Amino acid sequence: MGIIRIMSEVRDLQNPAEAAALNAAITAADALPHLPARAMLRLVRATHADEQGVDPEAVALLEDAIRYLKPLAAFESQWQPYLNRARQQLAVQHSRSSGLEIRTHLPEGQEDDGSMRDIMVAVMGAQQAAAEVYGRAAVRDVESDIEDIVWNAVVMGHPNRFADIPESVAFAQQVVRKLVAHAALPESTMQHAQVMVAGLLRYLWDTQNLNDFGEDFAAGQAGAVSALLEDIRANWVAPGDNAWYGLMEPVASAIDETLSFIAGLSWEDVYTHLDPRMDALAQDLKTRLQQVQTLHPAALAGCAAYVSGMVMAKNTFSPLDGSVPESIGERLTGVYHALAKDNEARFFAYLAKGFEEVAKRPQDELARWRMEPDDGNTQLDSGHTAKKHAKSSRPQKKGKESGKACRTL
Repeated sequence: MGIIRIMSEVRDLQNPAEAAALNAAITAADALPHLPARAMLRLVRATHADEQGVDPEAVALLEDAIRYLKPLAAFESQWQPYLNRARQQLAVQHSRSSGLEIRTHLPEGQEDDGSMRDIMVAVMGAQQAAAEVYGRAAVRDVESDIEDIVWNAVVMGHPNRFADIPESVAFAQQVVRKLVAHAALPESTMQHAQVMVAGLLRYLWDTQNLNDFGEDFAAGQAGAVSALLEDIRANWVAPGDNAWYGLMEPVASAIDETLSFIAGLSWEDVYTHLDPRMDALAQDLKTRLQQVQTLHPAALAGCAAYVSGMVMAKNTFSPLDGSVPESIGERLTGVYHALAKDNEARFFAYLAKGFEEVAKRPQDELARWRMEPDDGNTQLDSGHTAKKHAKSSRPQKKGKESGKACRTL
């Protein structure tokens, strides 16, 4: 009754006295102990903090409330909507703290009544529930070995950390220098490796879900990078000895030739030739990769990484240099995307190997418990029932499906 009396007097948590009263009520509920009161009072406090905007304190309070709501929802279904809502609020807090906002784009003449946003928030809440069980991929503070370097190379790109192509290339160069220093790659491969690592990493980052990035998915992508490194050691130490390199060697000069032609044009003529020349370049590079796929299919993944990375490496244009260089950079980025849209199939050899390792690795006792059915069915946050297994909340293991991850909120 004392808790009810205190809460009946709370109207504005911006008021220090009323905030103190709420904290006192939480202390009283903890002392009883009374789980429903502990959960609900914490939810009230967390919801108020969430309404104030992006705040680390709101994240901590929501996480605290969720800890008390979960055991209640497990036994009494009426608590499930409160748990769902807290998870949704927490997921939105996480995304906003990363600079991400939900925006809705509808056909002209249609207006969003809020339902599309509600659907996206519900999805994010379900992803938050999965993350509570399976964890989120996080950067490792210390890179003590090659595995740590590769893991961080994949995770550092999330969520959309390297928005610009030059940033991606510069980061890939740092990664390769560290790999060479750890003897993961021969120093003689550095020139090609920097380009190839940039091409693969950018593709992997672009296929990561902005909100939901689980440890298993990160491990699969890290495995794909390890497969690339193995390919470089086996086939790119002396690439000129391979028949397929005859199709790759002219790639850099083909890009340079296109850029040199555009640079030699007058300002009045640039935009007449810019798109046609860039389209022709994209078609030439795609044709080369198609020839590799036909004649040397085993080399396709490495060649795709090389071609994509070379296009990125040649894109050193900045808006600070003026409108024409900015336009050239945008068109060259378009060439990269024209290649990248088909790279899921080209990189399949790397992706399949990376995610195969995740599927085959031995599970500890906790991991096995997570995969086991719970009395046949487990109630999911959406209100539907489904078997409690990996497919219900984790990305598919096959590499070809890793590219299906949603990139937009």
